[in-house]
Amino acid sequence: MRIVTMLIALCALAPFASSQSVLRWKLDIQADQAKVNNAGRLELNTSNGKQVYYYFVYTVASSHDEAIPLHLHARAKTDSSETEYHEGYYPSALKRIREKFGADVKDSTQLSTSELAAGGSLRAVAVFQFRDGSSFDDTSDSISLRFSGFADPVKKRGLTFTTEKIELWQEYEKKGDAYDAHKEPVKFVRQEEKIVG
Repeated sequence: MRIVTMLIALCALAPFASSQSVLRWKLDIQADQAKVNNAGRLELNTSNGKQVYYYFVYTVASSHDEAIPLHLHARAKTDSSETEYHEGYYPSALKRIREKFGADVKDSTQLSTSELAAGGSLRAVAVFQFRDGSSFDDTSDSISLRFSGFADPVKKRGLTFTTEKIELWQEYEKKGDAYDAHKEPVKFVRQEEKIVG
């Protein structure tokens, strides 16, 4: 009788325990290093002169059983500037990047109008343009890439709702000398999630 009573008590507590868990979705983002280094510097000669871009290819995957809306946004900071840079849409650069990494690579800025299918994954690229004195610093030794929008900011614990903003920081290095820093490869170092609000 005591065993039966205990089992009934545990079953009664199960829904309550479940309701206390944190319910939210979160996507998995990883630097894409399946075939070649996922990041680099791209220099293009155009009618407007030389254009320089930095790109970072990544994968995003879902382990959820329903479609998840994509609201990803990538920003970057370098060790040599306090400026925070935002990714942009650059068709000429995207064309060259797809030639190297594959036609399936999506432009990161275009993901905000789509969703990721249940259990799905995709490859995307965040691109930043360098302009003298106004944009990405071409002489930096390290780059911090920061993703937002990959996790539901709303946490539910029982009947209580709170918000928590999470960012994924990917660290890259680009070691070079004072004259040819731009010739050094951009290499992925590590990544970690950080609560920023």
